[in-house]
Amino acid sequence: MSTALLGTLSVFRPSGMGLSREVRSKIATHRLLSLLGAFFVLLFGPLYAVSNPSAVDPVWARCGVALLFIVLFVGSYVVEAVCRRYVEWMRGVIYVLMAWFATVTVANGFAGNYALGLLLVFAVLAVVVGLGVETGTPAFRFLGFGVAFTGGGALLGPEPQISLPILLVSMATVGIVGGIVIQAQIEIREEIREAKEKAQEANRLKTAMLANMSHELRTPLTAINGFAEVLKNNLEGQMQHFAESIYRSGQRLLQTLRSVLRLSQLEAGTFELESEPVDLAETARETARRLEPEAEEHQVALRANLPEDPAWAEADDSATVRITENLLENAIKFTPEGGAVEVRVYEENEEGVLEIEDTGIGIEEAAIPKVFEPFRQESEGLDREYEGTGLGLPITKELVDSLGGSIEISTEKGEGTCFTVRLPRKQDASSMEDS
Repeated sequence: MSTALLGTLSVFRPSGMGLSREVRSKIATHRLLSLLGAFFVLLFGPLYAVSNPSAVDPVWARCGVALLFIVLFVGSYVVEAVCRRYVEWMRGVIYVLMAWFATVTVANGFAGNYALGLLLVFAVLAVVVGLGVETGTPAFRFLGFGVAFTGGGALLGPEPQISLPILLVSMATVGIVGGIVIQAQIEIREEIREAKEKAQEANRLKTAMLANMSHELRTPLTAINGFAEVLKNNLEGQMQHFAESIYRSGQRLLQTLRSVLRLSQLEAGTFELESEPVDLAETARETARRLEPEAEEHQVALRANLPEDPAWAEADDSATVRITENLLENAIKFTPEGGAVEVRVYEENEEGVLEIEDTGIGIEEAAIPKVFEPFRQESEGLDREYEGTGLGLPITKELVDSLGGSIEISTEKGEGTCFTVRLPRKQDASSMEDS
């Protein structure tokens, strides 16, 4: 149900205009409510006519109120200013709807159906006015308007057919309860916002700390690696073996530091990516060629099934290289001797697709949700089977998300794994291919 509602709202969400995600969501919600308002205003006319044939309910007025919702809805697509101020304008139409419905109810002497409908409309409109407000003022103002307008109309109109005090007390109760709920919602949203800001600040501090730590560690580590490399090239026997061990361990630690820093930057949003046309086929081809020695060392066959023509995507070149490299290195590492790794690139449904499939150890179904979590591997602890920090896939996922793409896993334990990355295709790719 919630998925269907989110899908429906996405149809009404405006694009462009530099609006925040929260504002676009508010506009989408109120656009949908505009259509629903017009529909129900027209629908309840025939229903009231059946139950109250002699009721005073002019069709032209009902159609006029419905038309206000439609005009506002259409205007939001035509005039940018209307779209930007859609929520405020929608509240204005809601006041008109409330005033009209109260007037019709008063004109019909608060007949049972109209009185019940008025109470229902008042409650629903109060909720609509309270959607996404930053303070309780708009909601309380509307609640007061509804009670005051109804009470004033009752004094000027024909004698009510029901107990007017009961109706007004009911409306006041709805207003008080609605106001309390709206105020509580505002306070909860404010607490969430403050918690989010604190988390973002903590994330920024973490990134700064990691950057400083990375710099302070990399500087002496680079010197250690440099001297270790000189020693392993000039020593012999056991001493050379010790120097090689120091060099390999230093390189591994340096790579870990780089990965931790990169992941923290991606999570904090400080890792800058450029949007440019990238040929996924060429990226995969160059990366596979660069990793061939590593595959040969592991005795794993590395195959590239790539198109001759470019496969364009709207992405960042360094990010796509990193994504491809991480997935290929991961596939090679977890594929036993004699196995195979294949990289494929193709275009599908306006997307550039990168697939990397191996005949490796696969992943247990229960472990799949955890593979994109930092520092996680299926085998963990001191007795784990494979080396690594568990940062390659989390970094890959963050990069793919930052590029507006998606990544999927298809795996079977003991049979192998296939990672599928989908990136938005460059819109004018055809013109690029012709040039």
